[in-house]
Amino acid sequence: MEYLLSEDLFNKLFIGNDFVFLMKKVEEDFQYIRLNYAARELLSIDVIGKMLSAVTSNRNFSIIQKNYHHAI
Repeated sequence: MEYLLSEDLFNKLFIGNDFVFLMKKVEEDFQYIRLNYAARELLSIDVIGKMLSAVTSNRNFSIIQKNYHHAI
């Protein structure tokens, strides 16, 4: 899927030490679409395209999922 916000533009917009993730809601899960450079150092580029539930523990996923649902 093509996104309007290219990887290059995403990284230019979100430069710095803060972790920034662009995620897509897929049913009750979230898929990593873009990560800025700081977030890549934390998680690695390998998570792009993967589901949040696949890269975190069940406990952490439950906490993050609740907070993401609250945010959206």
